[in-house]
Amino acid sequence: MRTVRRLEGLALGGILLALGACRPAAGDLTTGGTPTVAVPDPTATPPPLPTPTVSPTPSPSATTMPILPTATPADPNAGILFAEQGDPNEPQVAITIDDFIYSDVIQYWLIDFLRQNPDVKVTMFPVGKRVPEIEAQFPGIWREWLAAGHEIGFHSINHERMDLMTPDQLRAEIAEFNRLVGEVVGDANFRVRWARATYGNYGGDRTSFAHIAAEFGLTWVRWSVIPSHSSYAGHLYGMQFPDALHNGDIALFHVRWIDQYWLERYVEECRRRGVRMVTLSQMRLVPEE
Repeated sequence: MRTVRRLEGLALGGILLALGACRPAAGDLTTGGTPTVAVPDPTATPPPLPTPTVSPTPSPSATTMPILPTATPADPNAGILFAEQGDPNEPQVAITIDDFIYSDVIQYWLIDFLRQNPDVKVTMFPVGKRVPEIEAQFPGIWREWLAAGHEIGFHSINHERMDLMTPDQLRAEIAEFNRLVGEVVGDANFRVRWARATYGNYGGDRTSFAHIAAEFGLTWVRWSVIPSHSSYAGHLYGMQFPDALHNGDIALFHVRWIDQYWLERYVEECRRRGVRMVTLSQMRLVPEE
């Protein structure tokens, strides 16, 4: 009996000692005392920040979308062998200038006129022999005209009648013309897109001209109006003038002083009516029957 009571007393004492060990220490928040707060040392060096990891740029794979080449519009006049008129439903005309014989007209009018009227785009049909001569007189002028959006077309080498040439002679003239223009513009691959027969004359049979057009990928172009001719000039006076200018016209001018006057009047009327002045490549042509 005494042994049991002694064991119970020892057990009770152990419990009291355990409870004493669990008492809150001085300054513990549960006792209502003042808590101890750790103040950081302002002179201490802060630990370094972790360096961000940059994910590498993924390399192209088979699933990457390919970069497609820039699409270019198809030539709307491809396959047309002969033309003398543009689409009458479009408010535009093509101004074409032939021969380029007179250097004084080029020097004292044409160069400045084209520079001062950037809305006027023309297709030029110089005689081939004049191409290097004009370049020698006005260095860089052909490149300037091409850069401004004008075009150059074939119109023989010496202004001889093409309808009297053999097919081989005509081929040789076109090839020589391409070479002459290519030299002055710095493009050995220059090829004409447009051609105009001297005097607009194909002869009695256009077969050889058609073969040449298909072979060289060009179109033979005549005209629908010659504003400087007396048969047309009368319409440029008074109220009849608007009736003499039609959508889709291919207007023929030459490098000469009389044409300077009529070309300037023609341009004024086109602007007044809101008709654009474009190159042949910018016009949708109507095939000539």
